[in-house]
Amino acid sequence: MAALPLDTIETIVEIISIDYPQVLGPFSLVCHAFLPICRKRIFASVTLDTSCEKLFKRRINLSCIPRIAFYIQDLYFGISVTDFDDHTIPVAFKHFTRLQSVKFVFISSFSKAKGPWSSSPLRLALLYLLRLPSLVSLQVYGIEGFILEDLACCPNLQSLDLDRVEKLSTAPAAAPDAAIVLHSLSIDMGCSPMVVKVPGSRCADGQPLANFSKLTKLQVSLAGEFNIHSSQALFSLCIYLTAVEISGTCIYLFLQCV
Repeated sequence: MAALPLDTIETIVEIISIDYPQVLGPFSLVCHAFLPICRKRIFASVTLDTSCEKLFKRRINLSCIPRIAFYIQDLYFGISVTDFDDHTIPVAFKHFTRLQSVKFVFISSFSKAKGPWSSSPLRLALLYLLRLPSLVSLQVYGIEGFILEDLACCPNLQSLDLDRVEKLSTAPAAAPDAAIVLHSLSIDMGCSPMVVKVPGSRCADGQPLANFSKLTKLQVSLAGEFNIHSSQALFSLCIYLTAVEISGTCIYLFLQCV
């Protein structure tokens, strides 16, 4: 099969990756020519999580990043408490060059992060990823003190999902060449006060952080009359909405305000 044209091998591997992804590993060992083609699909989506059964332990995963980072396009990063002061994470993340989607997830349960997010090495790691021109989708879950203005350094961000992000922090943001043009925005349970802050966030030069004129999908979880009234500022900026999902305990108040 090694004598087959490269595009034919690519087609075979593509079919296998869709219908039988579990055999991609053994298939990559059949022939030396198959290995780089299979790697693109094996490592296209990666989970770094100590509770993940499919991959190695966290530290082994980080040590593997330099060898596989080129192939990774989607990253799920399950954060543990000890990661907040781990300075090896920003170093490992500097090997990423082609990420398109990033999920930073901190499920705290009974544990709290050590120190503020603003001075955590994890923030440095995320800032590096935000500067990647390839990044178009970001999900942040459970990070207390997340700095919304950090998004100013992500020029091509199209989809933003914020969930259980409490005690939002603010910091001066460098003036980007243009505002972020979001196509999809989700503000979920536990961070409804951010409905107020997102449309009003501005960079150091006073320009809006985000442009909502191209927003087509909006999902908002509302809690409290104040946030319901404030959300109207966000809706007023959206011209081309085609999908809207509103949830929460006070939807009836929102409907009265429409």
